[in-house]
Amino acid sequence: MKTVLVLPGWHHDPAEKRYTNIVEFFHAAGFDVRTHNPDWDKRNTSDWVNDLLADLPDDKSQLTLFGFSMGAMISLLAATHIPVENLILCSPSGYFREYTLLLGDEDAKWAQDNIKDFEELSVSSIFKQIKVQNGYILAGDREFKQWPDFEQWIGDLKMQTNWPLTTIPDTGHEIEATGYQYAVANLIQQLPHS
Repeated sequence: MKTVLVLPGWHHDPAEKRYTNIVEFFHAAGFDVRTHNPDWDKRNTSDWVNDLLADLPDDKSQLTLFGFSMGAMISLLAATHIPVENLILCSPSGYFREYTLLLGDEDAKWAQDNIKDFEELSVSSIFKQIKVQNGYILAGDREFKQWPDFEQWIGDLKMQTNWPLTTIPDTGHEIEATGYQYAVANLIQQLPHS
């Protein structure tokens, strides 16, 4: 059976309406839907990834990981450990050492305070280890204007993987925005069926 794990953004709850709509989109497309709520009190990315890996279903043959923001980064890192049929990255955080110098002061401080290992994580090694059959990237067009590190990160991600990028007009880092929800629903309907 097709299974999806939905991972929310930093300190979001998957029970919030912005995610319950997405859960319904997956249900309507015939997925067994699970949500994973990371323990945000942990301060190490590898802990979040290990917790996700421990929460996976026994049958991983048709696994989809769907994540928003930090949940997308966790999903991406998990896909270096296990094969994933579909990886859907919505506005993925890119706290990797390659982008340290591009982070604004507030983001750099947040990353140092909240992700102890971000300066050790290398995106180039991630690309070599990833085990994804189909990858997808979604982002609001305003995010590219707001954060130089995000623009560089998404450009590198797209170039290295050739995954399609859906840029959502007039939208920022807001998965709850109508346009974002529509783009997610549309993508879910187009996912390959095996």
